[in-house]
Amino acid sequence: MPSTPHPNLNRMAQPKYHHVAKQILEILPQLGMKSAYAVAEKFEGNQERAIAWALEHAEEAGKLNPSAEYSSAAAPASGASNTTAGADAELQKALQLSLQTATGANGAVAGFSEEDINMQKAIEASKNTTPVIDLTGDGASGFAGEDANLQAAMLASIQGTDASTMGMVSNDPVARQRDPKLPVGLKNVGNTCYLNSLLQTYFMMPQLRKRVLSLDLKSPSPKPSNDPNPASPPGKDDTTPFMKELQRMYSYLIASQEKFFDPSKLFKSLVDEQGNPVRIGSQEDVGEFNDLFLWRVGKGLATPSDSAPAEAQQQTPDFATAMFDSEATEILVAKDESGEMKEVEKPVSMGRHLILPVGKGIRDIHQAMDHFMCDSMDGYRFESGYQAPEAFKYKWFKRLPTIVMFQQNRVHYDAGVPKKVNDTLKFDEVVYMDRYMHENKSVTMSRRETVNAWRKELEQLEAQHARLVDFNSSGMHVDKLLDHVTAYLQEREKRSGLDIQEIDQIQQTVGYLQLCSNQEQVQKKELETKIEALQNKIDGEYDDMKKIPYRLFAVWVHAGGAGSGHYWAHIRDTQNGGRWIKFNDVHCSNVSQEDVFKDALGGPGITSAYFLIYMSEDEYQKNLFPGAVDGSAEAVPQVAPLAMIPDAWRKEIEEANTKLLKEVEDATKNSTDKKMERFMTSLTSKLRSAQEISNTYTLASDMRVRNFPAFLMSGGLVQEAISFLIKEHWVVEFSRGVEKDMESSAFQLACAKLAPIGGEEVMRTAVDSAFNRDREDQLKRLHQEFRAVFHIFSMGLTAMNEQKFHDAVRYLAVAHRRNQALIEEQKCFDAARRRDIEPALQLALLSAYDEVMNKPSKYAKTLWKDVVDVVRWAYHGEHPFMVAFREKYFNSILGEEDSSRSAEDANALEVIKEIGERLVAEDAIAFPITSFSDPKPYDEPEQWETLVSRTKSALVTFKKEDLYHAELQMMLFSNENTPIFPEDSPPSTKLNIPGLELLTTSGTAQASTTKDESSHSLVNTNLNNYDLPSNWKPQSPDPMDVD
Repeated sequence: MPSTPHPNLNRMAQPKYHHVAKQILEILPQLGMKSAYAVAEKFEGNQERAIAWALEHAEEAGKLNPSAEYSSAAAPASGASNTTAGADAELQKALQLSLQTATGANGAVAGFSEEDINMQKAIEASKNTTPVIDLTGDGASGFAGEDANLQAAMLASIQGTDASTMGMVSNDPVARQRDPKLPVGLKNVGNTCYLNSLLQTYFMMPQLRKRVLSLDLKSPSPKPSNDPNPASPPGKDDTTPFMKELQRMYSYLIASQEKFFDPSKLFKSLVDEQGNPVRIGSQEDVGEFNDLFLWRVGKGLATPSDSAPAEAQQQTPDFATAMFDSEATEILVAKDESGEMKEVEKPVSMGRHLILPVGKGIRDIHQAMDHFMCDSMDGYRFESGYQAPEAFKYKWFKRLPTIVMFQQNRVHYDAGVPKKVNDTLKFDEVVYMDRYMHENKSVTMSRRETVNAWRKELEQLEAQHARLVDFNSSGMHVDKLLDHVTAYLQEREKRSGLDIQEIDQIQQTVGYLQLCSNQEQVQKKELETKIEALQNKIDGEYDDMKKIPYRLFAVWVHAGGAGSGHYWAHIRDTQNGGRWIKFNDVHCSNVSQEDVFKDALGGPGITSAYFLIYMSEDEYQKNLFPGAVDGSAEAVPQVAPLAMIPDAWRKEIEEANTKLLKEVEDATKNSTDKKMERFMTSLTSKLRSAQEISNTYTLASDMRVRNFPAFLMSGGLVQEAISFLIKEHWVVEFSRGVEKDMESSAFQLACAKLAPIGGEEVMRTAVDSAFNRDREDQLKRLHQEFRAVFHIFSMGLTAMNEQKFHDAVRYLAVAHRRNQALIEEQKCFDAARRRDIEPALQLALLSAYDEVMNKPSKYAKTLWKDVVDVVRWAYHGEHPFMVAFREKYFNSILGEEDSSRSAEDANALEVIKEIGERLVAEDAIAFPITSFSDPKPYDEPEQWETLVSRTKSALVTFKKEDLYHAELQMMLFSNENTPIFPEDSPPSTKLNIPGLELLTTSGTAQASTTKDESSHSLVNTNLNNYDLPSNWKPQSPDPMDVD
């Protein structure tokens, strides 16, 4: 059996292969890993054949019993072609299932991002294949060894998260070691992400955690006086095993050195009200499981005082009841036979979580609560026998629990098929519950009627506003849509080939569209003002009822469809200033409150909150300790001393911690050398590559556009390039910034290995650079602008070669202007300036001029105006090109007067003369190209290589235009041997990084045993002359990636 995973198994775990993973995941446990590798080999050539092969061999071995869904499509038949056809049919079935909820009838995906669609496909494809885990036997999951790893990888794929941070459990002890400033995660033991969210939420409640850890669990748990099943047989309904495992888990979560805890034993100990083991894995009703869990916890924590009288016990709720259960009443209102309004009041149970409706115009949690607290019924029969035609029920709280849980009902049924409702439901960080209390019912009823009327008015205003901001469901604002059409017409006006009549029609249309756009903007603003004012009235109606605050404590988030998907939880850490922590199975991380609300609000996509859990403000403040807030400050250590956990688990956890730390120590020692070898190999290779590029670039072939360090070296900033590469490759190999590793053995080893180029000094300089990001950010922006100039120049050359002279003038003028700015803003980057842009622009202007004179009626108002303005901007006054261009123009115009022209051309010549008069002005003008958008930046290095190749080819073609070369030569130079374009040759001054040739990947054997002073000249170079201006900004507003 292979010792390392086949690479295709990792490919199978990717979301885009979900249709393969769906079937392979079900089959591989029966096949075993040896056959799984055979499947992987076949997967390389044909995914469908891999599925068919797996199905065939599993059935031949008698190990696979296909479900009814698979029996017709996937049953093997004689002959490979039939088997493959069966797999094809099954593949189509899987794909059809995965797309049902993401696409419409026409196949178009509406309202989903590509990431959402991939997630939805994976979830739907896995919906019926993720196993329900039975933890009542010896085997926890049905998978073992490498099979379990493959299952975990595919689970991570379905969950849409990198395997290194999700259900994948690494054997690397370093990866398993806990971050001391973060909580412990929980292992996903098979579709248990929703249970993990629930368990972490209750663990993070300080009062509950303290009660569980303080329990003496040596004897069976006592039965509370209000036990609903007092006659259950002794032992079968005993909560002690469950509470022991819960206490054990809590002990590990506060004192373990491992990143995650396996909750399998806790799940195995959970029994229902009849004492039967609970099957774990179904996500059909999280609320039902939550009720069962809290009921068990309540039984386990019930400790009635022997000295307290029974009456006192009944009046004072026990801990679990006070924490999670409310007291409420229901008032039924109906007219009796005399027409008089009657009220009937009775106690009612609200449940431990309030189920709120979502969708159907409900916009926020208070509107949803109004629906929950108020209900109507078709009829009500009074004791007299009279049945009222309609009645209304109103619920009111008489006592609120410490924890209020809002469950969002996001599953609706369409023709019996469950569908997830992902509509937005807004909620606040603090919710005030005063309006739902029994003592405030009179005030609330009056205000609720007023607010409902305002909400109806608000819906009407928003419907009008929606027409303006989402025209015909296009997602476009009407005014913006009109502006786009206007911009298109204005751009078309400048194109070649339009006569004067067409241009006049365009100008009239543009004027009307601008008028419409302005009117729509005014109407939109008026509606937005009214909507804001009305929303403020609704929000402020209960401002004087804020005596019972509850603060958001936890959010359970669900991504997926109805009955399937993935859960995680955002929970406040009250022991650290109320910071938010994301609990995503084994992975825990700090998140901002903004991220919490982004995940929870719902809307387009497949992610939304399922539970909102609020804690009373009194309880929250009582448990709040200073510390990190939203990850903005350092958190206090989360690992508690062993003395804080019960004696029963102390020795077990201490031994587990000792074992793990020893494994971490051994693994760290063994891995440092390998990481350092990779670091030195990649760093040395990149340094040599950057040095070579900076020494060999030419105007026609300039690979600095894709290599940031080479760009820096060509500008003389060698040390900055070295620091950048050290930081970049250190993070890749050691998974942390070099500035965080200064005290490590790896840092000292790197100092020794880099001795030929400065050793400790270059490492310290890289650390200083890491602490001062502003300088590097400035240089990256400069490189972005360098890339933009190159890209625009290339497009200008291409347009010129295609004889699109108007486009060429615009592109090359912009490139020339921004190329000049590179030098004006930063003197040391003279090497970044291209010297072939200006002559290319001059040739484009001459070519465009000839085009105008050949077809005056076509270009009189468009191309000629831009040509004149560009010449005036770039070469005003007595610049040689301006003098020569004016002479060429006036000679041509005088010659045209004696020519026979059509009336249309004659009129166009008058326009040309009028515009041409501007050439005699000597004053400078502002840059004339105002409506220019940068080309879309490239992302991949290969794309930049393609652009360089294209530019080189275009430049070679461009330089073959001998006619224009000759004319430009005569216009500007008296010496015919003076070249128009600079020599296309490498830089005359070669860069040589001192000591680079002595670097090795395995050690410093090639370096001199005595310290070579020349190796330090690099570090001691005075860089003050290269400081960028503090207000320097690139001309391009578009971001460009930096290699």
